[in-house]
Amino acid sequence: MPFAMFCQHKGCKGTGSQMEPYLDSKTDKVYCSLCDQELPNVTYFVKVQMKALKQFRQKQAVAFGVKCQSCGKEAQPKVVNDDIVCPACTKPHTHLSEPFKMMLKDKLRTANKDV
Repeated sequence: MPFAMFCQHKGCKGTGSQMEPYLDSKTDKVYCSLCDQELPNVTYFVKVQMKALKQFRQKQAVAFGVKCQSCGKEAQPKVVNDDIVCPACTKPHTHLSEPFKMMLKDKLRTANKDV
């Protein structure tokens, strides 16, 4: 069972009600799961227990996400001049196979359109 805490930030949906915070493994800080603001005064013991319980933020899956070999960012690529490029560094994704590129071009044209 994960740790439950109260968020002290004004305007948070979780103010006055319990929520399950998450631990940022890189910075070792605890954040509210509803408003994504840092929770102050969390003890070392709680952080260690959260690590043991693996109470980290879940990675958000990106539809048709591709990891760029140049900058290392994983994001949904863009189609520019019939080529698939990284949205962060605008370098082409040369490591993708041709059948995958064809499928990706087709899906990216329809992925972000409203139905």
